[in-house]
Amino acid sequence: MFIDILSHFVNPANLYLEIERQPLKLTSDSDRQSDLNFFYDILRDACNLSPHENGWGNPPNNNDNCVAACIDRIKLKNDEILSHKGGLLWSTCQDILRNLRSDIVEVERQVLGGQLYDRRIDDLISIDTDVVNFTDSLIRDTLSIFQGINF
Repeated sequence: MFIDILSHFVNPANLYLEIERQPLKLTSDSDRQSDLNFFYDILRDACNLSPHENGWGNPPNNNDNCVAACIDRIKLKNDEILSHKGGLLWSTCQDILRNLRSDIVEVERQVLGGQLYDRRIDDLISIDTDVVNFTDSLIRDTLSIFQGINF
């Protein structure tokens, strides 16, 4: 979503210049947290978005629905999720998606004028964990079969 917002505000011809101005850099070995921080910083700097009442990087007021407040809530929740090194239960992920849904939909409505993300979130929330577990098991079983074959 951050990439979609960025492409709305920054002309593709100027994107390279905006990327070069950033102190954080994307690299082939950067992790998800570094990538998100990069896009968060470039959104703040290149898109001329006004900060929310409490300022960028701070928890916004619950009733603040400006784009900056929604982006900060998404970023702060992502930071919290990534701090769980052991992973999260699927039910916890579903709760997080339900809580973030309004912020994601609000950003999309205000910036992009669409309804793509709300449907994607609803689809994610409704995934049956049995299907997720089956798919994960199937992938692991398939990989173990291929590991035993010498090509």
